[in-house]
Amino acid sequence: MAHKRKKATSLKPCPKCGKEIPANWYFHRGCGWGTEKKEEKQQFVGKCKIEVFTSPTCPHCHGAVKLAKEIEKERDDVRAVETSTITGYGRRRSKNLGIMALPTTIVKGPGYQGNIGFKGLPSKKGLLKAIDISLGKAEWGESKGFLKRLLEKLPIKIKW
Repeated sequence: MAHKRKKATSLKPCPKCGKEIPANWYFHRGCGWGTEKKEEKQQFVGKCKIEVFTSPTCPHCHGAVKLAKEIEKERDDVRAVETSTITGYGRRRSKNLGIMALPTTIVKGPGYQGNIGFKGLPSKKGLLKAIDISLGKAEWGESKGFLKRLLEKLPIKIKW
């Protein structure tokens, strides 16, 4: 039985940690080195990121991406990204975020610690409010229910 020889791969030092890695690698999981350029990262510092998770078979995903791109054109402090769940990266990313339905829109910005998410097609007004919150320009407002609004009109005072 003849042995098949593996093709020798050339090695290069990792730009971040210096360990030998195959020359065709664009990331190194061991130290976190990736392919993003520093100029690209600096270009989006202080901006809000809208990430829309989509699938090619989803009938509503196109509308969510169109809305995100429209807002990106209107505002200089927003960057819109589409992540397709058909790719390996998209599947891993959606699994890490716990996404179970499509389209899902995630808003992340420097003025708010967490992610703000929308399941389904968000309204433009709601998405703009989430962008302002993520940039630190607005606060969450507690909406008053029917009962609270009714009790405010009555002369009776109830402590919640």
